[in-house]
Amino acid sequence: MTRFVRHRDSGIWSRWASYIRTGHGENKELKQLIRREGIAYAQNNFRFALLESRSMRTDDDTIFERETYWKEVLLTRGEFGYNKN
Repeated sequence: MTRFVRHRDSGIWSRWASYIRTGHGENKELKQLIRREGIAYAQNNFRFALLESRSMRTDDDTIFERETYWKEVLLTRGEFGYNKN
């Protein structure tokens, strides 16, 4: 099950709250960074922005497609980012 599906019932707030609470939001790469650097590193260096919003009734395929689009545009995969999915 993906992170998106787990947070679907409560929307973006639940997803962001997870990042705020943990510093990593269950992201594998960020977990490693937080383990090494501590949560203060995330609090001092990370910023979040909502790039696009959709109804909570939007089908999963559309959401995954848009997430993939933004990950590619912002180069958050591979050597420049922490997204490995």
